[in-house]
Amino acid sequence: MKAVDLFCGGGLVTHSLRKLGFDVVCGVENDPAMANVYASHVDNDLIIDHVLSDNAIRRVTDHKPDLIWASPPCTSFSNAKGTRPRQHHVCELSVNAAEIISDIRPAVGIIENSRLIIGSDYFKRMIKILQEAGYATQCPIVDASGLGSPAYRTRAFIVATRFRMDKIKDVEPCTVYSGPPWIDETLPMETSIDIRSFHAASEYDKVKEKSEWHTYQYFSGKPFRHISQTLFAMRTRYGSTIVAKDSMSRPMSPHECLTVMGAHDMNPSGTRNAVFKAAGNGVDVRASTYIINHIY
Repeated sequence: MKAVDLFCGGGLVTHSLRKLGFDVVCGVENDPAMANVYASHVDNDLIIDHVLSDNAIRRVTDHKPDLIWASPPCTSFSNAKGTRPRQHHVCELSVNAAEIISDIRPAVGIIENSRLIIGSDYFKRMIKILQEAGYATQCPIVDASGLGSPAYRTRAFIVATRFRMDKIKDVEPCTVYSGPPWIDETLPMETSIDIRSFHAASEYDKVKEKSEWHTYQYFSGKPFRHISQTLFAMRTRYGSTIVAKDSMSRPMSPHECLTVMGAHDMNPSGTRNAVFKAAGNGVDVRASTYIINHIY
């Protein structure tokens, strides 16, 4: 089956779909840095253009995809925006994704975003557009930690199908991590740290200034569950993610970020910041796999 990946970023969804046997014939991304990461490990019709451009719409339509996946920007619907107001033109991209699906009419359309999109006027318009085009819709909420991820990462998946299917169950967060280590302990620590430079989520746990720290790791603003009492990763108040042990630290490596997202076997090239962004803005491979496996 042929699939198209809209707002494809660095290609985590494409990576997941290909592992499931889909022929991902096309990706659309307007950020050149992300497009370079995508092209470094995916060989298909990559459209470096705005998803609403005539060029992108024509080429996506010509591919006659069976599945369209869209992951429009989620910042305006997530806690990451802080106190800033929502940007209407960014939020509108989710509605645009629904319009593209309704116009091209693949058998399946999936739009992924923050769970906070649910209940918004944008969400209601998306559902209306899809249902008026003849799609059956549902919106499971999936936290990747419930599927084995070391990170709490909750996403909404608006699933539109041209056939009736059973309800996809929500996946709740899991507080116990028993998977393999994702931190590469062979990488050297680089700089000393001051424990006061960290901020911990009080509803989870507090960082203790002891050799056996019990803490939760941070990635994309959400805490990781505890993996090691002496080695942990955490987001500083300045937004950078680091790995720390005792009083030494280093930046989290791009491969560690990809491993957290379930893409340990994805080996893209690109600048360090670009690969970080590809991982941080991507869709956890476990979550996308869960959704697809419940459709097909």
